Amino acid sequence: MYDSKVKYVSFIVHLLSFTSLFGQRDPLADIFSNKQPIWAHAAIDSSAIGYKGRTGMDWYCCLAERKILIHEGALYLVYLNEIEDISGNFIEKLDLKTGKSLWSNAYDLRHSPKREYTNRYFINEENQLELLNFRYNYDTVWWLYPIWDNGKLSIRKYDLDTGKEIYKYHSPIEDSIFPAFKVHLYQHSYLHKDNNGDYFVYTMREKVSIPAFDMAKTRLDSIGKYKNLENVHTMVGAYKNVIPYTEIPILNNHSFDTIVRLLHTFKNNPYITGDSMEFKIFLLDEKLNELASFDVTNQMSNIREYYLNKVGDGIIGVIGREYTKNEYPLQHIFIFDFEGNLKEEIILPTRINKGYGICNGILKLKNEPGVLLSCDETEEKTKTGFAFYKSDGNGNIILHSEIITKDSFNTGGYMSMYEIEPNKILTGTRYRQAHLKVGEYEQTERFITALWDLDALTKTQQGNELKKSMILMPNPAVDWIKVKIEEEGLFKLNLYDLKGQLLLQKDLSIQNNIINIKELPEASYIVELRNELNVLIYAGKLIKIK
Repeated sequence: MYDSKVKYVSFIVHLLSFTSLFGQRDPLADIFSNKQPIWAHAAIDSSAIGYKGRTGMDWYCCLAERKILIHEGALYLVYLNEIEDISGNFIEKLDLKTGKSLWSNAYDLRHSPKREYTNRYFINEENQLELLNFRYNYDTVWWLYPIWDNGKLSIRKYDLDTGKEIYKYHSPIEDSIFPAFKVHLYQHSYLHKDNNGDYFVYTMREKVSIPAFDMAKTRLDSIGKYKNLENVHTMVGAYKNVIPYTEIPILNNHSFDTIVRLLHTFKNNPYITGDSMEFKIFLLDEKLNELASFDVTNQMSNIREYYLNKVGDGIIGVIGREYTKNEYPLQHIFIFDFEGNLKEEIILPTRINKGYGICNGILKLKNEPGVLLSCDETEEKTKTGFAFYKSDGNGNIILHSEIITKDSFNTGGYMSMYEIEPNKILTGTRYRQAHLKVGEYEQTERFITALWDLDALTKTQQGNELKKSMILMPNPAVDWIKVKIEEEGLFKLNLYDLKGQLLLQKDLSIQNNIINIKELPEASYIVELRNELNVLIYAGKLIKIK
C-alpha cells in the first residue's frame, strides 16, 4: 500500500514537471475545443479584473506594429489600448518554450488629457526594450468629446530582466520647437531611430488639388526637437480617385529595410468592375529614394478595396475584395515578390458574410513555396473558431486545419503570426465572446498568444483536405486542365477573364473532369466551381500559357 502511494505521488510530480517543461495551461486561454496549442497565454481579459495580476481593461485590440518580438528565448509583446482613445499600454515578457509570463508592466492614461500610442518597439543598443510613442494632448472638441489628433515624440525604456521602466521622456506639448505630426486615422506617421541617436518621422500628406500622396521624412534630435525636412516622395495617380497605402517594415529588430507603398487609382467612384484602373508598387530606401516601381495593373483582377496585409520575408501581401451583384464580397490575396512579380493569387473559398470568409493574417512559410493564411471561418456556421489554409505557391489552397473554440469565442481582428521554426507557429490576436442576457448585450474579450504545432494539428484532423477544395492540374496550363474534385455530385465550372466576363462553362463530375482550353488566348483567368444548387464552393486562378 505504501509503495503504491509513493508511485502515485511520483507520477503526479513527473506530470507537473512535464507540464511546466512543455507548456502552461492558462485557465483564461483554455478556449480551444477540437485542437490544442503547445501552450496558450491570455494577457488581457475584460471580465477578470486583477486576475493573477492581469488587467481587465477593455479594448486592448492589437499588438503594436502587429508584431511578435522574439529575443533570446523570450517574447516581448506590447498591447495597445487603441479603441479607448489610445489610452495606455500593457507590456509583457513571455518564455518562448512554455508561454509563462516572466513579467508585465502597464501605464493607464484613460483619465489623462495626454495620451500615448506606441508606434515602434525594439531591443536597443543598450539591450533594453525601447518604445517610440506619439504623445497627444487633445486639441479639438467634437460634440463636447475631446479628439486626440497631433502627436509628439515620447520615449520609454524598460529593463529586459525585470520589466521596470528605467527611462521616460516626453517632448513638451506646448513648445512648437518640438513638432507634432498627424497620426489620427488615415494620416499615417511612422517613427524610426537613427544609429547616431536622432529620430526620424515618416509622414503621409495628401495633396487635395491633384490625385497625389506625399511621404515626408523629418529629422528630430534625441529629445524630439526639429532639425530639418530631409526628403519627400510623391505618388501621382493616373485617375482622380486615389487609394494610397504605405507600409514601412522595420525588419531584423529595428534595422532599416525597405519602404513599400501602394497606389491604386480608378476612373469612376464608386468603382465599377472592369473600370479603368492602375495599381503600382513603389519600393523606397530610408532616404525615400525610389529603388524601384512596378506597374502591376495587368496582373491584378479588376476589383476594389486593395490594402497591404503583410510585408516581409520576401513577399508583399495585398488583400482585395471582389464585389459581385447580389452576392457577398469575396477576398483575393495577391502575393508579390520584391521585383514586382505576382507569385500567386489566392481566392478564398468562402464569401464574407457576418464575420465569415475574412483573412486576418498572412505568413510566408520559410521552407515551403506558399503561405499560411488565418481566416475567420468554420465549415459549420453554427460553430465558432478560425481556420488555417496553406497555399502551394501557385494560388491553390487547401484547408490545413480548423480550430473550434468554446463558449462562442471568435477572433476579433488582425492575427499576428511568427514562424519560430518549420511548422511551429506563434499567433496573437483578440478573441471576443458574445453572450446575451435579458435586456442587454455583453462581450468578454481576451488577447491570447499561442504556440501551434502545424504537424500535430493535421495528425488528428478529420479529412485534412477541405471537401470543397479543388486543384487545377497543370497550372500554368497549355492545352487542357484536369480538375481534381474530392466530392461526389455534379458541378458547373465557370471561367472568367479578369474583367469578370464569362468565357466558358462546363459540367463536371469526378469522372468527367478534363477541360480543353487550347483555344483560349494566353492570359490569366478566374475559375469558379459551383454545385447543383449554384452555391460557390471554390474559386481560383488559372494561368494559360503557349
